[in-house]
Amino acid sequence: MHRPVTLELLNEAFLQWDTRTISTQGKIEFAGQDYFVDPSLANQKVIIRYDPYDLSRIIVWRDGHKLTTATPETLLFRSLPRKKKVVEKKRSKLAQDYLDSIERAHQERLEREMNMIQMPEEDEENAHE
Repeated sequence: MHRPVTLELLNEAFLQWDTRTISTQGKIEFAGQDYFVDPSLANQKVIIRYDPYDLSRIIVWRDGHKLTTATPETLLFRSLPRKKKVVEKKRSKLAQDYLDSIERAHQERLEREMNMIQMPEEDEENAHE
């Protein structure tokens, strides 16, 4: 048997969450903004549920129960800042050729240095024994 789900419950299922402690003035600090709730909740640790794309309200939960909805006095940020994507800069062909030539020169130098190392011949090793 399927039970219909309300739109509100469906929306809340996709909210993100975080924990906060309510200040003695009933203030919750979140995302650089101050949200106010009833001061009777002061000093309580609660879970806040929020939509990262709409910070105009947060839902306050404790012990698995929804307590209240809080809104900021002044909405400073409508959404959470997005993390900047690290974009690797494309190198020009000239820059890539230069880097390749440096790497080749380094490899050649290592090979020359390895060739300079004189390993004792088997006859020399036996002579010292």
